[in-house]
Amino acid sequence: MITNIIIICAAIFLVSFRIVRSKGFQRYNTRTLILRMVFLSVIAIYPVFYALSNHAALFYNCIGVVAGLMLSYIATNQAEFQKKDGEMYYKTHITVEIVIVFLFLVRFAYRLIVFKEMLRGNYTQQDIQENQSEFLRSPLTGFVLFVVAAYYISYFAFILNEGKKVLNEEKEEI
Repeated sequence: MITNIIIICAAIFLVSFRIVRSKGFQRYNTRTLILRMVFLSVIAIYPVFYALSNHAALFYNCIGVVAGLMLSYIATNQAEFQKKDGEMYYKTHITVEIVIVFLFLVRFAYRLIVFKEMLRGNYTQQDIQENQSEFLRSPLTGFVLFVVAAYYISYFAFILNEGKKVLNEEKEEI
């Protein structure tokens, strides 16, 4: 019981932190954006290898990439930049961020429910481990992962590109 409360509180904290952070301007930092893009790319590589042998997973991964790119397109059209105290800031589209967080939370909640049901039932440790490995191969998990990865990688690439343009315009003015 206490474990469930801790997990729920942690999830609420992370979601509220992400939403509050999305509402305001974030400082433009080239190194951080590149690091995030590389991290997400590395995470997305593993499911691609599995998807090559499973056509259903490949289909869901491709749909996830398309959905992530569509969300990124919406976000890039609504992106705002601001210069304050000699530093550049950008603002993310709040609706798109909420959709991304919602997708993640729904998948996370589903996994918690499945895991809780397994603990209640007469499952052996081996059954639980097999279910965990099945979770990694789930097409729905691949879909959500690729929505998030495609969105953030393409959005961060846009922010990097626009940031370089603004910084280059400043240098030319000087």
